[in-house]
Amino acid sequence: MKLSDLTPVEYNPRSITPERMEKLKAALIEHSEAAGGSASNIKLANTITINKNGNRIIGGNKRVTALIELGQEKIHKDDITWVKLEPGSAKEKALCVSLNNPHAGGEWDEDKLETVLAEMLLDIPDVFDDLSLGDLQLKDDEIDFTEDVNLDTQNKKMCVCPKCGFEYE
Repeated sequence: MKLSDLTPVEYNPRSITPERMEKLKAALIEHSEAAGGSASNIKLANTITINKNGNRIIGGNKRVTALIELGQEKIHKDDITWVKLEPGSAKEKALCVSLNNPHAGGEWDEDKLETVLAEMLLDIPDVFDDLSLGDLQLKDDEIDFTEDVNLDTQNKKMCVCPKCGFEYE
């Protein structure tokens, strides 16, 4: 489906700063490979919700904007979840708000998050930049930096997560 055929809803209460839009675009490109796409033919890791009545974007307005800014012209049919609601109805608006509600999800288990982030750093040293994780970075004051640890006969800087004890470069 052509992205130009999709209509953003005028009442969408979400906004995005230019800085976060850049991070969103980077994340879409990074996630595309895992979803079976590429940087030039982006596939989404989660779908856009479209109202069949008017091709109205109910969920994913910012991702559609990011795709357009990245030069993508079409969205794959598997990247769309279709709904059928009266355009501009209370039910359509409720779905839009609930899909975008940051308070409708779970919260981080901080101990598990620290462990996962530390483990990710082993294989993806630039994970925070590559995946636009922003505020999820391990805090410097929570990491024990040990200089000049001899690993494989090389001197490298090691970091130790204080919560889980996980060591990484």
